[in-house]
Amino acid sequence: MKLSKIFHVVSIIAGSAGVITFASAILGGDDNLVFGITKVDALL
Repeated sequence: MKLSKIFHVVSIIAGSAGVITFASAILGGDDNLVFGITKVDALL
């Protein structure tokens, strides 16, 4: 597997994890923590 393909797959995984973390911080309660990220941190 080429190095560029590995970087592409890793970036897709990291991006998906970021979107899931952002969405769960936003959709959660006021004091909801997702990996230490609060709703205010996600919006900033």
